[in-house]
Order: sequence, then C-alpha cells, then structure tokens
Amino acid sequence: IRCGYQVYKQVCAACHSIEYLAFCNLVGVSHTEEEVKALAEEVRSALYTYQATGMAPPSYNEVLEFDDGTPATMSQVAKDVCTFLRWAAELEHDQRKRMGLKVLLTAPYGFSSPHPFRILSEESQMVCTQEREDCLQATEMILLADARSARSSAVSCLKMDKNDLVQKAKLAEQAERYDDMANAMKAVTEGGLELSNEERNLLSVAYKNVVGARRSSWRVISSIEQKSEGSEKKQQMAHEYREKIEKELEEICNDVLVLLDKYLIANASQAESKVFYLKMKGDYYRYLSEVASGEKKSSTVTNSQKAYQDAFDISKKDMQPTHPIRLGLALNFSVFYYEILSSPEKACNLAKTAFDEAIAELDTLNEDSYKDSTLIMQLLRDNLTLWTSENQGEDVEAGEGEN
Repeated sequence: IRCGYQVYKQVCAACHSIEYLAFCNLVGVSHTEEEVKALAEEVRSALYTYQATGMAPPSYNEVLEFDDGTPATMSQVAKDVCTFLRWAAELEHDQRKRMGLKVLLTAPYGFSSPHPFRILSEESQMVCTQEREDCLQATEMILLADARSARSSAVSCLKMDKNDLVQKAKLAEQAERYDDMANAMKAVTEGGLELSNEERNLLSVAYKNVVGARRSSWRVISSIEQKSEGSEKKQQMAHEYREKIEKELEEICNDVLVLLDKYLIANASQAESKVFYLKMKGDYYRYLSEVASGEKKSSTVTNSQKAYQDAFDISKKDMQPTHPIRLGLALNFSVFYYEILSSPEKACNLAKTAFDEAIAELDTLNEDSYKDSTLIMQLLRDNLTLWTSENQGEDVEAGEGEN
C-alpha cells in the first residue's frame, strides 16, 4: 500500500502498533483480547501524548469525505481505532484475516490518496485482486454505514472538543454535580495539553469536592463503627461500609495521581503551575494516608511529604510569600505535619513562618489574589491558635487550603 507518514516520529509508536497488528491479521496470527486492548491503549496514549494533527484516513464507522483535504479529528480517530481493535479481537479468525487491511486503512497514516477507498484500487503487493475486492466489499458494508463530511481540521476540532468539556465542567459545578465535573476535566487533562489557570482550578475544585464527600463519609462511618462495639452486627455492617467508602476514595485519589504524574507535572512550564500540581500530589497522598494502614500508610506518607517538600522548595525560590498558592501549600503542609506525622511543633513553625513572611510583605499583595491570600492567612492564624491552645477539642479539625 502506497502510504507515508505525515507525522513521523510523533506517532511512530502508534503506527507501528497498528501496522504490526494488521500484518498479524493478514498472515493469520491470532491475538488474545488482552493483547489487542494493550495495543489499542498504546495507540491511544501515543496519539493523545504527541497531539498528532497530520492524520488522514478515518475510523471504521465514520468514513469522512475529504472534499477539502482536511483530516478526521484526532480524538475521533484515536477513539474509533481503539474501538475497532477491541471489536476485531471478537471476530472469527478468518474474518480477522480479511479485516486486516481495514486496520491499515484506519491507522493514522498520511496516505498518498485523499480518499480511503482509492487505496484499494491502486496496485498492491500485499493482496491479490480477488482478495482486494473481498476486502473492499467487507469494508464498505461497515464503513459506509455512517459516512459524513469532515469540514474542520484536527486542531480546530480538538480545540472545540476541549472547550465543550470545559463548559460542561462549569455547568456541572453550578449544578453541584462534581463527579460529572471531574470526568469532564479528566478528559481535558488527558488531551495532553498544558492547562490554563482556569482549567487547572476547575480540575482542582472538581476532585476536591469528589474526594471531600468520601473523606467526610469515611469519618462519619468510622465514628459509628467505633461506637458500635456493643453490637457485633452493627459494627460489622459499619466496617463493611467503611471499606466500601475507602475503596472509592482510593480509586479517586489514584485517578488524580495518575493525571498529575502522567500529564500535569511533566507539562507544567511555569513554577506556579508546578507548585500547584506538586501540592495537589501531596494532598492526595495525604488523603490516602488518612485511610491507609501498615506498609501502605508508610508509603503514602513518604510520597506525600516528598511532594510537599518539592513544591515548598520551588515556591520559596520562585514565588512571593504572599502568593496564594505558596500560602495554600504552607497551610496544607503544616496540616500534614500536625495530623499525619503528629508533629505539632513542626506544624506550628511552618505555619507561623509562612504567616509572618506574608505579613512582612503585605504591600506586595496582588489585587487579583488579595482575597485568596488573606483568607489563607486567616486559616493559618486559626490553625496556629488551635494547635497552641491548651484546650484542644478532639472533634475540631484544622483548616485546609483550596488553592
């Protein structure tokens, strides 16, 4: 098949994966569903990671008419190629051999011909004429069912998709449907582009509320479990329900940590963004520490402290003491020392230093962040009052930063 790469190194991993699978199908080498899914995930990851914009032929269920020469949208091609690969694994062996060529047609290659079916009419050393006709018929039956025209480029479509997701997240926030909000911002993050300040805050608010609901539920059920010692049945029910909540909380935290490690921290070009994401990493490991035990707790505590410390070092070097992100980091890091490490002295020293340094440079407060900074300074002061008081109530919790 006469084709050439348009995006070369950027999507070579994805191209080779599909090409390998297609070749195996053509020569009759079967794959398990797990192997196909693994290849599909590799394709999806490569496409989203490198933001390839030069892809040509379309997905198996949407043949786009290339009237204006524009390619299919990147996100749709990636999604549909993966869908096809999973579907192909379920076909009978002889059917998969026939559909092998179709995999090549749906791969993110820049074909010399603008129309996918024109490829089949060109000379090919891979298949004979009859096989080409059979493949054409089998392909047309599926591909032409949903044919439509592509009228915008991959980049503009991707941008539109992202804007739609951000708008959906804003609507979900107003409706207080934070799970929907988190899902939308997760999809934005997985696009692989660096987030704007607004998008970054939407992501943070979404997951803060999603995980916050589980943290609150966990505390309530844990208290009930402890108070049910006289009734074995009630205690067992509370125990099982607490474990269910723990599992949900762990899944949410792990989702956030994957986004941070895979996309956000690596893509952060500014010190402010890097501190923000490292603080988030420290926060979500801290949330895991609250419900973990044994070696798992030790690991989450270590990871949380390292993330906080890395963020703290960058913030001291590159950010003003009055910056709300630096103050929010100091607030949450001090809470970590007090509640997780049981080190009230370190917690108080960190909080007091951050508060005093901010007070000393109060005149440098940015007008846009004045409200956020002063609110966090008040929380720092409240925590210091709480921690240094001789009459601490067991049910009183330290304040945490949202920034």
